[in-house]
Amino acid sequence: MNKGFVLFILLISLGEVVFGDVKSFAVTTIKPVQTKWQASVKVLAKVKSLSRATIYAPNAGIFWYKQNLNHTKIRKNQNIGHIKVPGQTQRLFVLQDKLKLDKKLLMHIDGLYKTGLATLSQLQIAQNTIEDDTMHIQALQSVLLFNILDAPVSGSLEYLVPMQTKVAKNTPLATIKGSSSVWLSVFVTPSTANNIHVAEQIHWQFEHYAGVGVVKHISDNALNTGLIQVIIKPSKALNLLAGEWVNVAIATKHGFGIRVPLQSVVAYNTKTVVYKLLKHHAVAINVKILFVNAKYAWIKGNLKTTDTIIVKGASSIVPQTPVYSVKSDILWLSIWHIFGKTDYLLYCYH
Repeated sequence: MNKGFVLFILLISLGEVVFGDVKSFAVTTIKPVQTKWQASVKVLAKVKSLSRATIYAPNAGIFWYKQNLNHTKIRKNQNIGHIKVPGQTQRLFVLQDKLKLDKKLLMHIDGLYKTGLATLSQLQIAQNTIEDDTMHIQALQSVLLFNILDAPVSGSLEYLVPMQTKVAKNTPLATIKGSSSVWLSVFVTPSTANNIHVAEQIHWQFEHYAGVGVVKHISDNALNTGLIQVIIKPSKALNLLAGEWVNVAIATKHGFGIRVPLQSVVAYNTKTVVYKLLKHHAVAINVKILFVNAKYAWIKGNLKTTDTIIVKGASSIVPQTPVYSVKSDILWLSIWHIFGKTDYLLYCYH
């Protein structure tokens, strides 16, 4: 170089670079993005249903079940028990044994009839006896089948009487809280209710099931607890049963704003600011926070999506602090017109 060799001593420590008496802070930067934000309130909702089935005893007898399904979820047509009528099963066995003997007798009389040792009347009587036996067996089987109790709907089962209880005909035996026509009941504070609107979309989750729904009704009056009831209709809730509790996220406010990482928003004096990188210095821009989540903040201010926003290091600087941006593993420093008209570009590796 014509102007001689210039030696720079760089002291890099804790994100600072020192040039004489001037400290330059290392920062990371990002381009802001204009996106939509959506606020929501997360609450617990209880599943309710108007679908409630009661199972009654079809006949007098003893209530019996092979498996205790009390307070469990059952599916439609699943067996929940049966009514045992004393002597009914034994009578069926007797009729079935009689049918076997009468069939053998018919075969014997038929053989005698073919040899002329039995009359046609005797043969017809034996045939009629078989028909009567079959009819009696079918009728008894229908009664036994009628005494079998199957669930008319899917839902949560609750027995009303214990097993082996002697019951009369039409005695209530069990109730099933069905899974059809379910709705969600939520209680929120009045301030939250003011930000919820009918037809607003919600998201619900229960165990490994999830779905969406809409707000159907918001109560006008608060309960004695000070809370307001919100009724939600799930769009598809085949796996929800009355009495269950599910997690619900109800959409409240929404809008558009400039999205930046949350750590880029800092407080300076009494104002909320973000720092824009301009000519190697941090320029404070006053902003208004619209919405925040765990990672990002949506803000409003004199910013463009082409601006460069300081992220890491924003909390350690003040307006007009000299800064340099760290990109990947290479630190780029531009030193403008410090010595004559020559610009020097230094590459410092971490």
